[in-house]
Amino acid sequence: MITGHNHTSLTVSDLERSIAFYTENLGFRVAERFEAKGEGIERITALPGAHLNIAFLTLGDFRLELIQ
Repeated sequence: MITGHNHTSLTVSDLERSIAFYTENLGFRVAERFEAKGEGIERITALPGAHLNIAFLTLGDFRLELIQ
């Protein structure tokens, strides 16, 4: 049984362009932005040297995670 939803995550090729689309066209707001890199990120992505740029956007109670 599903009892809740934390967020939906999308992988994007251009984080800035994607943020602009969701905020300007759909009314989302940027809640948080950060970079993730290092051994742990390399392990979960299985990519040596992985460096992720991440943004969490919100629209009401809905959270959208964009990962470049």
